[in-house]
Amino acid sequence: MRRQNQTVQASRPQQQKPKRLTNYEFMPYTGSGTEVIDGIKPGDVSAKRLRDVAAWHDHPSRQNRRHKAIAERLRAIAANDNKGAA
Repeated sequence: MRRQNQTVQASRPQQQKPKRLTNYEFMPYTGSGTEVIDGIKPGDVSAKRLRDVAAWHDHPSRQNRRHKAIAERLRAIAANDNKGAA
């Protein structure tokens, strides 16, 4: 005989995860991480704006490889823009 205060969790069936409605298999990401800026060419955007955006990507809260790669690429584009303007 059970006491009334006992919980009866063991007798409850576990909930099953919902089935996926698709057979799509997720592919691992294989990009460079800089696709968002690969189309920018020197002269498209001012060098100051590129350096400002690079500084945003260098913020301590955004310290991962992708942000560092974007910041480096933006600085390289800004440097090339300055060379062309001289």
